[in-house]
Amino acid sequence: MDIKDQQKYFINSLQPGTRILAWSVVLLFGIGLGQVGSLVALLINGYDLQSLQSLSFMDDVKAIRLMAFANQVFSFMIPAIFLGFIFFRDQWTAFVGLRTSANFPAIKAPSLNNAGLAILIMLLSWPLAQFLYLINMDIPLPDFLIAMEDSTNDLIEGIVAVNSLPELLLVLVLVALTPAIGEELMFRGLLQRIITYNGLNKHLAVIVSALVFSAIHMQFQGFLTRFALGLILGYLFVFSGSLWISIIAHFLFNGSQVIIAYFTKDMMDFSAEPSWSDFSYPIFIGSTLLFLAVGYRFIKSNESSSNSKNNTHV
Repeated sequence: MDIKDQQKYFINSLQPGTRILAWSVVLLFGIGLGQVGSLVALLINGYDLQSLQSLSFMDDVKAIRLMAFANQVFSFMIPAIFLGFIFFRDQWTAFVGLRTSANFPAIKAPSLNNAGLAILIMLLSWPLAQFLYLINMDIPLPDFLIAMEDSTNDLIEGIVAVNSLPELLLVLVLVALTPAIGEELMFRGLLQRIITYNGLNKHLAVIVSALVFSAIHMQFQGFLTRFALGLILGYLFVFSGSLWISIIAHFLFNGSQVIIAYFTKDMMDFSAEPSWSDFSYPIFIGSTLLFLAVGYRFIKSNESSSNSKNNTHV
């Protein structure tokens, strides 16, 4: 029996639009829960309500990192696991792409080949990300949004500034691995999968989830870059069939800032204004061509793998 016909799974009792609405409600609730979790984390860290109102914790890197970790866990990870379990109970990990199941033939086990190609794709995408960021910078924004961006960049600069290897590993877990898992569960594992489960085109699912993924961060000067990241992560999931591949790629994207800040401390200046004069077009063109070539290889290797499996079952 097709899993869509099994009424024991709650998702099958909902209309397609209601499934998306349920995801949206859980996301909004999670964002609110994340704000509460961040405040609780600060209170546990020794701050009182008066210090929270005065923002005296803003110079405390440990507190900011703890806030970021709590926000990610309560905003995305816990809500995603909750909704996945409500929708599919014992099958939720298979639905979101964390394990294989006969009920979801599109989901596959992660492979070293896919992981390696995904890492290479992400590394080659950096000049493209910079190009999109510079385009985004040329789009006029209200002063209050620019002030928000500057404040966020100051926080990021403090978060990624590490001085020892143990601190580096801790920060990678708190602000790179945790968001990679939580956000991939929420946006690719759930939203993207719900859209395709509703019978809509996989490309539409990737585009919509990437748009929402970028918008929810509320950092508009990086909207195009984050949208492109969402597209890459979405297609990595579609063609590999494993959410683990997207999680690995997402972790690399997040963690690279922390790693570069550690090994080249003076190069990570978030307060420096990017400019077209510093942009290298030859590197951009070369890396983008390689990015497309490796992406094509990634798609073809997974298509051939799927075809060979289908042939063995004929």
